[in-house]
Amino acid sequence: KIKKIITASFLVISALSLNSCWLLLAGAAGGGTVAYVQGKYAMNMDGNIKDIYNATIEAVQSNEDFVLTKKSITPTDATVQGNTKVDSTDFSVTIEKLTDNASKVTIKFGTFGDRTASATLMDRIQENSK
Repeated sequence: KIKKIITASFLVISALSLNSCWLLLAGAAGGGTVAYVQGKYAMNMDGNIKDIYNATIEAVQSNEDFVLTKKSITPTDATVQGNTKVDSTDFSVTIEKLTDNASKVTIKFGTFGDRTASATLMDRIQENSK
């Protein structure tokens, strides 16, 4: 029975590795849990959707490496899109309302994601939302 469990665990890990579906969890300063799945970097944040949306726009506009290309907001979600100046990599920030005082922020750079760039942008959004 133990051998079957070990074999099944190995197969699951192998399948996740092939599909790049790893879920990495880490504590974030002043916030919630960070998830990085299929190139998308996501975190729940304290703050209503409008405050997080404004913090995101400020983070993008204050970064000399980014160009803001599109922004929109509704009562339940918001989107901020842009490109990097260096190699024109597109990125998007999606904000979903969880409660009146909590929002889920998801960032993706390019086709496959960029964890470092996403984490840096997420940190700036967090700083701006305080």
